[in-house]
Amino acid sequence: MHLERPSALRNYRDATKTLPRHFLSELGVLLLSAVITGCGDKAARAPNPTGYDWPDAFAYRMEYAARTEGGTEAVGRYQETKELKFAVRDDRFVVWHDSVRKVDTWRGAGRSNEGPWPEDTLRYWVRLSRWGEFLAIEPGCDPAETACRDVPPSALPRELRHLIPRLPVWWPPKGYQWEDTLTFDDLPRPRGARGSVTTVYRAPRDTAVGGGSYWIVSWHSVWRAVRSAAGGAIVADPVGEESGAVFVDKQRLIPAFAEWQGSVPPPELRSHSATWAGFRGRAVLVGSAFDSVRVTEEAK
Repeated sequence: MHLERPSALRNYRDATKTLPRHFLSELGVLLLSAVITGCGDKAARAPNPTGYDWPDAFAYRMEYAARTEGGTEAVGRYQETKELKFAVRDDRFVVWHDSVRKVDTWRGAGRSNEGPWPEDTLRYWVRLSRWGEFLAIEPGCDPAETACRDVPPSALPRELRHLIPRLPVWWPPKGYQWEDTLTFDDLPRPRGARGSVTTVYRAPRDTAVGGGSYWIVSWHSVWRAVRSAAGGAIVADPVGEESGAVFVDKQRLIPAFAEWQGSVPPPELRSHSATWAGFRGRAVLVGSAFDSVRVTEEAK
């Protein structure tokens, strides 16, 4: 699979089209100057990352927003904030969500706070390789319990792929791309599906932010899936696409900031006449140079 990828600057412009104004005014200036500085400073360039060096404990602040439109008007908005925490236990990580907040707003139905989904309340056992492979992800719950049966196994790995690029064991020649495919089969579960997410990466670029040095890894992914419909029928979901970029800290060898965005045909939800649905997300490493800027406004 080969996809033609735009420049890092165009990636940034595309990714910010749906972002709130105050987010653009604060973080936009930071990232835009970082990209321009990194592209022009050839002397600061360093070799590609050879692997991650995972610390014993770390966490990300994560934010996600989606907007559904009918014609030219918004018919629905969704906002989610949470923390994703990692801590070493023996030879693997225990991973869990904390401070989960979800707000759903639909035209004619008003604003409502959603309760956490089953996958938001569990702890997971995770093995991460130094190249960003998910060698094993297991929910830390009793499979016989209803709440455990309601958790799609792919929920966490699909989330992690947004902020942890899969690095190649051997780097391709300069200017080439590499790809990674994540397959999943949650079909028997509520909200489950069976399919794959194929992510194509570009060779990293160098930049500097807040006195630190980073690699920018740009990516584009395509996912295909089938799901269960009424009466037990299996139907194919529309093909979805998204693009993003991750800033990998050169000194700590860990992803410090990730941002992604995409659009999909409207979900078959509610009675609204939806014609378009878009989303965006971001993850910030707690304690990093990016951690001082937060987004709390709904997608506009």
